[in-house]
Amino acid sequence: MRILILGGTVFLSREIARQALERGHEVTCVSRGDGIPDGATHVRIDRAAVIDPAAPAWQALAAQRWDAVVDVARTPSWMRTASTALADAAKHWTFVSTINVYADLSHPGASAGGAVLVEPSAAGDLDKLDFVDASA
Repeated sequence: MRILILGGTVFLSREIARQALERGHEVTCVSRGDGIPDGATHVRIDRAAVIDPAAPAWQALAAQRWDAVVDVARTPSWMRTASTALADAAKHWTFVSTINVYADLSHPGASAGGAVLVEPSAAGDLDKLDFVDASA
């Protein structure tokens, strides 16, 4: 499989890339930093800076075909840019976000049953997100 990982340098995205390579998949990691696993192709994009899905860097990725995209993002606008740019290029899309799951981040150590976000707003602002109480 051809797998595009948006991230790939730290934490979960690096481990996903490592395991995919270990299983013989072709892996491309998109990140602003270094440190992708050996054997992966690196495409340098700073998602905080390249926010236009029509930007050349995104269009170069969109010109390819991906069996799967794994997007490990922490900012809703990053996911929106990538999914817009790559909508026709990917057979399957997996979005993983652990930082944007919960509606209220002001209580460190809160339980997993807290209110969670349903859908980001068009502006991508955390204070404007809709949420649902998962404990209800």
